[in-house]
Amino acid sequence: MPKRKTAAAWRRFLRVLARTGNARAAACAAGMDVATAYDRRIKVPAFAVQWMEAVAEAKARPSPRPS
Repeated sequence: MPKRKTAAAWRRFLRVLARTGNARAAACAAGMDVATAYDRRIKVPAFAVQWMEAVAEAKARPSPRPS
């Protein structure tokens, strides 16, 4: 049986998603497979809203300037 993700893991996922806009990187940082995150987005409407807000935050961040 798959191990359930903790609330802390989901918060970390959303934090990294808001910083990077990258679901794969966020899932890796939270210690989960990206498919697990996509599955939760489909099954939990409130999480889907949080996901969209995190992506919007990432898009609103200025891009780092090349050195």
